[in-house]
Amino acid sequence: DMLASGLEAKERADMLVKYVDALLELYPSCKAVVFGPSRKFLSRESIENHPDKEVTRFMYYAVNVRYFSIQG
Repeated sequence: DMLASGLEAKERADMLVKYVDALLELYPSCKAVVFGPSRKFLSRESIENHPDKEVTRFMYYAVNVRYFSIQG
């Protein structure tokens, strides 16, 4: 990922999603994947069965959305 820092955001996200696909293909016994920055633990089935194969996969994998209540 560090070497891809010069890519556009969409290209970089697409590359990371394809990287996960390649890893799952290389390691068929893999049961789950942990995404470090988002701290998400996703099963192989949830990755393979994600309905949107192009647009929202990166957000589903790597973005941890949190709600904050800001006061003052």
